[in-house]
Amino acid sequence: MNKNILFNNDESHIISVSRRTDIPRYYFNWFIDRMKAGYVVVRNPFNRKQIKRVSLTPDDVSALVFWTRLPSEKFIDDGLDYLIENNYNFAFLWTITGYGKPLENSRIELNRVIDSFQKVSSKIGAKKMVWRYDPIIITDKYSCGWHIKNFENISNLLQGFTDRVIISSMTEYSSVVRRMKNLGIKYRQQPLKYEQTGEMLRTLVHIAGNNNQTIQSCCQEGKLESYGISDGACIDTEWLSSIFDIFIPYEKDRGQRTGCVCTKSIDIGAYDTCPSGCVYCYAVKNHRNAERFYRDFDCNSEGLFL
Repeated sequence: MNKNILFNNDESHIISVSRRTDIPRYYFNWFIDRMKAGYVVVRNPFNRKQIKRVSLTPDDVSALVFWTRLPSEKFIDDGLDYLIENNYNFAFLWTITGYGKPLENSRIELNRVIDSFQKVSSKIGAKKMVWRYDPIIITDKYSCGWHIKNFENISNLLQGFTDRVIISSMTEYSSVVRRMKNLGIKYRQQPLKYEQTGEMLRTLVHIAGNNNQTIQSCCQEGKLESYGISDGACIDTEWLSSIFDIFIPYEKDRGQRTGCVCTKSIDIGAYDTCPSGCVYCYAVKNHRNAERFYRDFDCNSEGLFL
């Protein structure tokens, strides 16, 4: 056995699947194989020599939290059944923004995304489905008025299929700023912190409320509370404890960015592996490298690395 492999000693842990890449969409077969094997190997993104073996058995996993834009049909048709039959607790953080090009290059029709969201929600319950309208980017094309109409359309379609929506602004990582500049996209920096967006935010709260959806913000450090939007966690122990009727203690995830109040979890994904091509994605520095990784990846790998 590789002497560099460390064993995770947590008795029970939350598995994040994944902030770093869309595993339900692109790496579903690999993920299910790892679930059947009962473990996954995770490489430290900041120290490639350090890898950790993490248990994926139902007894060791308190919850699986899936981050996705659109799970594969096989995941929806077969994966959910596998997880249910093997007594896993799982829930979704599902991004639906409706931007399209140039901000999002992956060909995802909104109707298809909504249909899939509704299908999964009908199977596992609306409380296990969180909609992420994230990030909010304001440009000449995507104005405050555009966001109000777009948000209302999506919110109406998701009525009864979720009761929570998370919003945030784009984090200006250097790779993201460079891509925006190269494409000639002029955007308002930190748009949610400007008073000019207040009317838009209040309107979003009203729209969501009409559809029995509560809005919370991500990493805004309380700056939106005056608009009726509280800061909250994405990986939230209160939410997870409630929907699974178990107690999951809170422990701040110190590996996340400033302002994040998520609880500690183990992310089994990897950076530069998602081929979607979203301009604003912080998890991919080079889209060509991500496309190459996806093309060359061996599903028999113990971890999400070549």
